[in-house]
Amino acid sequence: MTVAGRRSWGSLALMWLLALATPAAGQTCQVPQDYVTLQDAVWLGAGVCDQIILAAGFYEESVDIDRTVTITTAASAIATLSGQLVVRGAGTVVTTMNLDLLTSCSGAVFEVKQGAAFSSSDFDVDLSGVGECPPFRPNPSLIFEDGFESGDTSAWTALILGAVGP
Repeated sequence: MTVAGRRSWGSLALMWLLALATPAAGQTCQVPQDYVTLQDAVWLGAGVCDQIILAAGFYEESVDIDRTVTITTAASAIATLSGQLVVRGAGTVVTTMNLDLLTSCSGAVFEVKQGAAFSSSDFDVDLSGVGECPPFRPNPSLIFEDGFESGDTSAWTALILGAVGP
């Protein structure tokens, strides 16, 4: 076998291994097995997880969902989210089953906005929680809060000028 022949077989084997290691779009992801938090599964699983299965339990976090996803629990168990839940963005459709929201947050605790849609077969909201509301975490895939998607670089300019000085 020639060197070129070995190289092409090696490339083929490498591509095959990478294909096995890369999750396919439309995959089901599990929390906490695949992602530590529901928010991680929503953001980091974008383009991969169309369905997120939560293990039964208590999830102390606020979640911002800006993509279409189905959130269910394993074996008809109940998962409780303690915090805020925001579903947003035109074309975003979120479907849940067996998810409860327990919160003591002030202001809006459950919002569906900017043209998004939400449906559920079993969704209870309980406002009797005790304690502080978990804060929303910034999306790790965005450099700045608006991610430059708006074309506005003023946050970046202010950051640089503030660090360098006038």
